[in-house]
Amino acid sequence: MAMGIPGERIQSLVGKADREPLVTNDPANPQNRRISIMLLRRSYTEQMMGTPPPAPQTQTPP
Repeated sequence: MAMGIPGERIQSLVGKADREPLVTNDPANPQNRRISIMLLRRSYTEQMMGTPPPAPQTQTPP
């Protein structure tokens, strides 16, 4: 949210280090300390108000 993502777009935050370690043979490895953030494309309010979703962004090669 400090980076400008509206709070209503955040669907879930999940810590994965204890259940899905990246480095399985070293549970204390710093790479295992991570979270998964799932964002909604539109807020619940936008969905309920019928606001159309934003157009998909395409990237053009340089």
